[in-house]
Amino acid sequence: MEGPLDGGYRLGDLLGRGVTGEVYAGMDAEGRELALKILRAELAGDHDLVTQLMRECVVLARVRHPNLVGVHECLVDGAVVAIVLDKVGGGSLRAHQHEAGTLLPAEVARIGAGIAAALAAIHKVGLLHLNLTPNNILLDDSTAPRTPRLADFGTFALLSASAGGRSVPINRSPRYAAPELLTEAPATAASDQYSLGIVLYELCCGVVPFGGGTDYAVMRHQVRSAPKRPEGIPDQLWALIDRLLAKDPADRIGPAQRVSELLEAMVGELVNHPCAVRLTSPPESTPIAPTPPTSGAPTSGAATESAGFFGPTGDFVGPIPVGGPVPKRRRRAVLVGVGAALLVAIGILAGVAFAGSGNSSGNAAAPANPGETNQSSATAQQPTSSTVPPMTVAPNLVGLSLANAQDSLPSSVNVTTVDTIDASAADGTVLTQDPAAGAPLNGTMQLTVARQPVTVYLDSLTPAANAYNWENQQSGQLSGKTYTNALRANLGNCDSPDYVDYNVEKGYRQFTATAGIDDNSADPSTTATLQIFTDGRLAWTTTVAFGSVYPIKIDLSGILRLRIEWQTIAGSNGDCGDNDDLVLGSAALLGLPGEVPSASTSATPTN
Repeated sequence: MEGPLDGGYRLGDLLGRGVTGEVYAGMDAEGRELALKILRAELAGDHDLVTQLMRECVVLARVRHPNLVGVHECLVDGAVVAIVLDKVGGGSLRAHQHEAGTLLPAEVARIGAGIAAALAAIHKVGLLHLNLTPNNILLDDSTAPRTPRLADFGTFALLSASAGGRSVPINRSPRYAAPELLTEAPATAASDQYSLGIVLYELCCGVVPFGGGTDYAVMRHQVRSAPKRPEGIPDQLWALIDRLLAKDPADRIGPAQRVSELLEAMVGELVNHPCAVRLTSPPESTPIAPTPPTSGAPTSGAATESAGFFGPTGDFVGPIPVGGPVPKRRRRAVLVGVGAALLVAIGILAGVAFAGSGNSSGNAAAPANPGETNQSSATAQQPTSSTVPPMTVAPNLVGLSLANAQDSLPSSVNVTTVDTIDASAADGTVLTQDPAAGAPLNGTMQLTVARQPVTVYLDSLTPAANAYNWENQQSGQLSGKTYTNALRANLGNCDSPDYVDYNVEKGYRQFTATAGIDDNSADPSTTATLQIFTDGRLAWTTTVAFGSVYPIKIDLSGILRLRIEWQTIAGSNGDCGDNDDLVLGSAALLGLPGEVPSASTSATPTN
C-alpha cells in the first residue's frame, strides 16, 4: 500500500503486520520520517469506534518523552484510518535479549530506568500501559547507547476519576501480568510496575519467573507464588525486582519516577558486575497463601530469599533475614476507566476485551494525581462483573514473530508450531497459519515458522557407498560464476551410470546444489543425465548440458539415504567426456538445530 494520505502524509514500505492492521514507513509534508499504522478495514468501518479513537488521540498525542514512541495524530482519509507514530529503528528489546541471552546488570538498570521513566510520563497524564513486555520496548539506534522507547500505545488505558469506569483489560500475556489483572481487582499504575519487574528479571537471567506450563498454571503462580532469586543478580538490583513483584500493589515501590531514579542510581554501582547465569527455566517458586490486595499483610519478600528491601521512602536498606518483615509503602487504589472502542481498535487483546457498562461519551478525565484518588472515589469505582467473549475469527499472523503471534491469540487457543527451513525470512517469522486469517477459530492454531538452517556441505562428508570417488573440496565454474564447496566428477564413462550414496539418517530437511558442466570443459556438446534418489525413489532428474545451470532443491524430511547418480552421453565428436567435468556447486545438506546428526557415516569429515 503506497501513496499519499490526507494531511500530506505519504506511505512507503511495509514495516510489519499486527492483528489490528499494518505499519508502514511514512513521510510528512516536511519530509520527516514517521511510521503509520493503518487499521484493518473492518475496524476502520466502525463509525463509533473511529469516533472514540479520534477523541482518545487528543490525549495520546500530548504525551512526549524521550523514552516513549510518540503518537502524532490519528487521521481519517476516506475508508482509511491511520495512526501517525514516531519511526524508531534498532529493533525490539526482545530481539536484543534473544541475541544476547542475558544482559549486564548495569545495562539492565539503564534500560529499566528508561522504561520506568516512560511509565511515569504516561501515568502523569492518566494513562496505563497494561501490556509491558520486551516486544513493546524498542531500542533506538539513533543514540549511543541505544535508548529504550516504550511502544504499543494501543494498550494504554485511560484512567478516569469519575464513577462507573467502562472496562478493565487483562494483559494478553499472562507471563507479564500483575496478579490483580488476573483476579479482576482494580488495575493501577502499580500494575505496570509489576510487569516492569518481570521484564527486569528476564533481562538478568533469560527467563521469566513464572513461564512454564499452561497459561492457567502461569496465572496461578502469578497470584499464589513468590519468585526465588536467580544466581548472579546483585543484591540491590534483586531487592528492587523483588519489591516490584510484590503481590499486593501497595507493597510495590512508589511512583514509577521513583523506580526510574533508583535504577539510574544503580548503573554506576553495577558497572563491574558480570552477567548472571543464563537459565533455561527459573528457580522453583515459593507457594504463598493468597492474600487480598491492599490487605495490609506482606505477600512478597517475607517468605522468599530476598537479599534486601526498600525502606518507607523507597531507598535500599540492605540485607534482611529470610522470613523478616518487609516495610511497605502504602498507596490507595487507583481505578481505571477504559475506552472499550479504543481497546478493540488498537488491539489490546486482538479483539478480546472485557464488556462492561459505564460512561460511553469518550471523555476521560485524568485525576489530579494519577498515582492516587480519594477514598470515596475508589469506593465508587468497584469493578463490575464481566465476561470475556471468545475470539471466533483467526487474526492474520503471517509475517509476525512467533512471540508476537502467540501474544496475539487468547490463552484459550492451543498453539502448535512446525519449524521449516527458510533462509530468506528472519528466524522465528510466521510463514503460514492454519486456520487462515478470517477463518473460524475453533480453539487451535498451527503456525509454520521460519528457521535458519544448519548447513553441512557434502564435500566434508564421507560417502556411505560409491561407484565413483568425487573430487572433494573443489570449486567449479558454471556460466561464468564460481561455486565453492563443489563436487566434481569426470564424464569419461559412457558405459554405465556412476553414483555416490550418503547416509542422512533422517537428520536433514533439504538438499540443495547447483548442477552443470564446468565452463572449462573441452567438448560443449557433451551432456549427462543426472538423477537424485531418496530412499530408493527418484526425487529429481534432468539432462545437464554445457552452458546451463540447474538449481536443485530436494525435501529430505524423514529420509535415511541420498543417492546422486549420473550417466554420460557422448558428444557430437564421439568423445565420451574424458576432458569434461560434471559439477555440483555448493552441494549442501540443510537441517534444524537439534536434528542434524552429530556423528554418523555421512557426517564423518574426509579431511
